[in-house]
Amino acid sequence: STTTLIRVADLTGHPDATFEATVYPLALIARNSPAPPTHRVGTSLREGKGDSVLQSRLSGGGPWILAGGRGRRVLIALTREFPHLGDHLSCHLGLKTGANALFLDPPESIEPELIRFALRGRDIRPFTPVPSVRLLYTHGADGRPLCALPPGAAAHLSPHTVVLRSRADFAGGPPWTLFRIRAATAAHRVTWPDLARELTAAALTAPSDRSVVPLNTCYLAAAESKPEAESLAAWLNCTWIRLAARLGAVPAAGGYVRFGAATIASLPLPTPVLSSHRLGALALSARAGAQVQHELDDLAASHLGLSTSDTDALRALVAGGTSHHG
Repeated sequence: STTTLIRVADLTGHPDATFEATVYPLALIARNSPAPPTHRVGTSLREGKGDSVLQSRLSGGGPWILAGGRGRRVLIALTREFPHLGDHLSCHLGLKTGANALFLDPPESIEPELIRFALRGRDIRPFTPVPSVRLLYTHGADGRPLCALPPGAAAHLSPHTVVLRSRADFAGGPPWTLFRIRAATAAHRVTWPDLARELTAAALTAPSDRSVVPLNTCYLAAAESKPEAESLAAWLNCTWIRLAARLGAVPAAGGYVRFGAATIASLPLPTPVLSSHRLGALALSARAGAQVQHELDDLAASHLGLSTSDTDALRALVAGGTSHHG
């Protein structure tokens, strides 16, 4: 509000920006005077190269989406026109053990009634969770830690009481207490990875998912019903929402980004989406192996009011792999 931004350039991966550490450098050139209402900010260090954006469109809270031309403008318009996902649902990190070496893939001597399957971010496929790690789950159906453990679990954990009590989240109670239980074990969950190249979401609504617990390499939102969870999973897997999430996500190394709670909560969510039977049906079909992406994208475009020229601009963003932001 008090300076004119001349250039704001994302130099992540730039050939002239060589660093020994994994960093995400941003070049910012500013003048100490307010910008005129029509002032445009260059997004490249070189004159006449790259896009430009109206400074008045850069919000004070960020992130600043710096690239994408018309596709970028379409996405920004969507976030302003529609309610946000966070207006309806809360996003949370998954369960935290604080001692994965003790709770993940425990010995076979552990009682079967204490075993669930842990879902990591890497285990989430579009529409489908694929858990592969066993979890020693030391809580009851009410979400509270068990007052006492059966012999096998007790023998496994009792030598590690000091370690268990020294965990950062431990605040009293049985030493085998786990953390962030409530959201991770809700009845109708939709989960996605914290760290990934693109957003992929899965609804945990099948009978086999009842014993699946997302870990804290996942985020999740608890829906009010199974149909609502399926509809939300379909929505998060559509091309336009994936792109919006990618552009607003926090960069990470190797082309990955972090799809944190704030990023997903800011995604556009038209009011009819959570009650859309067609979206829910597509999610179920996709989990059964059907190819639904084209139909899903058409339906999502209808909910968002996107024209053919809008979707062409967004597809150009997808093809270009654009992800620059500040």
